[in-house]
Amino acid sequence: MRLVVLIFLSLLLSSNFLGIAFAQDIAQLYHAAELGNKAAQWNLGLAYANGKGIEEDDQEALNWFRLAAEQGHVRALDTLGVMYRDGDGVSRDSKAALQWFRLAAEQGDTRAQFHTGLMYFNKLDTTDYEEALRWFRLAADQGSLGAHYYIGWMYLYGLGVSEDREEGLKGIRFAADRGFALAQTHLGAMYQSAAEDLPHDEDEAVKWYRLAAEQGEADAQYRLAKIYRRGEHVPQDYEEAVKWYRLAAEQGDWNVQYELGIMYYHGDGITRDYSEAVKWFELAGEQHHNDAQYYLSLMHYYGEGIPVNYVRAYQWVDYAAHNCISAYEPTKKMIRSSLTPDQFEEAQNRLLNSIVFLECEWRLYNSPWP
Repeated sequence: MRLVVLIFLSLLLSSNFLGIAFAQDIAQLYHAAELGNKAAQWNLGLAYANGKGIEEDDQEALNWFRLAAEQGHVRALDTLGVMYRDGDGVSRDSKAALQWFRLAAEQGDTRAQFHTGLMYFNKLDTTDYEEALRWFRLAADQGSLGAHYYIGWMYLYGLGVSEDREEGLKGIRFAADRGFALAQTHLGAMYQSAAEDLPHDEDEAVKWYRLAAEQGEADAQYRLAKIYRRGEHVPQDYEEAVKWYRLAAEQGDWNVQYELGIMYYHGDGITRDYSEAVKWFELAGEQHHNDAQYYLSLMHYYGEGIPVNYVRAYQWVDYAAHNCISAYEPTKKMIRSSLTPDQFEEAQNRLLNSIVFLECEWRLYNSPWP
């Protein structure tokens, strides 16, 4: 329900929302919703989603959003689309997401038009760039910066249109100049790598990365962290690097979590801290980052910052080696030789009941082997 929380916060400044959700108590709101008032149904859904004046209940929130959506409430339609697209409180379902998005988009809602364009752009069964472009243009005409950015991207790389770098850069820069974080990151990356006829300009790259990073864009935070860590065209500053690594890692990117763990593990420019290393390696390892899993196995084996635990050490190295990475096999054999028969049986039982292991099995089974 993270999206719903953000929507709720944005509506705190809405006098209409305040009038319905706060001037009236929850009982009155519930009564209006029960009578079929779609605005009341939408606001009651928000109240349940955020625990505002009522106990938080994701299922109740979904039920009221759906009732509002079935009456054509645009924000409810778009919210349901996002929930189905992201699997937020419901099973992920791209087709259902597109259905809800289109119902709102066809009423002229800018955000829903942009989301509909994204669905066609990001391979809903088969990518349909022409349909994506149609919805992006409708959204851009109403001021959507995201739509301007994606239109620029499509022209830049010839996706569904004839390649036109000038037109593409124009769209990306238009969105970046007006504060769209993804466009700012993209522009920074092009300056850093001298791509798409832009000159190599580290100052411009850092400028755009910082603008996006300060808005919370994780990729920009990660890129900025690497620049400060390596001292690339800026004075090397590990403290600044860790700040940006941490902000990006907290958003869940496994590579960033792993790299932050490595910095703490080796004391790379900062004070070595095994506890912090374990924390970030575990977050990355649970997302199947094999190197993070390998480091966790060593830390449990040697007791680096945590008590020695051969069973846990074997679990983590088995996760890593299970992805057919032969480099981990010698370590797996070393740890296996340290286990008693009872410990090995415990490790095997834990592995078979581990969600990480089960997800790993599923990924291997569904991998497109040659």
